[in-house]
Amino acid sequence: MFTFAGINAPVKLSLKVEFNGAVNSYPIWLYPRKPLHIPHTIVVAKKWDEARAALSQGKKVLFSPEATVGNFPNSIKAHFT
Repeated sequence: MFTFAGINAPVKLSLKVEFNGAVNSYPIWLYPRKPLHIPHTIVVAKKWDEARAALSQGKKVLFSPEATVGNFPNSIKAHFT
């Protein structure tokens, strides 16, 4: 059995599936659980007004709105087969 305890850096694995003579493989990336470090000089904004205000003051901004239909009305829904 595979455990995630030893993952200290990103690692690429391959999942190989065989069924009735058909074979396929899928790349899978595993990343360690590390808290995201954002420098104190960067403002993290979830709302555009907040981001715009920080930008108008000359600050650096990471704009990361919530992934909602309201924030991304023209997004294409992901589909997996």
